[in-house]
Amino acid sequence: MKIVGALIAAVLALAAKAQGEHDLATVTIHGSGTTNPSKCLWMLMDQFMDRTKVPTRITYRAVGSSTGQKEFLGVNNTGTNAYVPHNDFGSGDIPVSTSNYN
Repeated sequence: MKIVGALIAAVLALAAKAQGEHDLATVTIHGSGTTNPSKCLWMLMDQFMDRTKVPTRITYRAVGSSTGQKEFLGVNNTGTNAYVPHNDFGSGDIPVSTSNYN
C-alpha cells in the first residue's frame, strides 16, 4: 500500500508542477522493481494516465527488488553518470536502508 501512496504522491506533485508552469508537455514517470505488485501497478498507472488533466506517461518494469532499488538509487552507474538514478521510483520487498537512501 505504501507503493501506491508513493506513486499517487509522485503523480500529483509532477502534475501540479506542470500545471503551475502552464506546461502541457507530457509528464513522464518511470519506475522498476519487484514483480509481485506489477499487475496492480500497471492497472493503477493506466487509471492515472486516463484521469489526469496533464498529459502523463507512467512506466513500470518488473525486474526484481534489487534491480529496482539500484536503478532508483543510481547504483552501478559509472563516469559522469555515477549515482544518477534511472527511475523516479522503485519498489521492493525489502525497504531501502537509511544509509543507502541518504
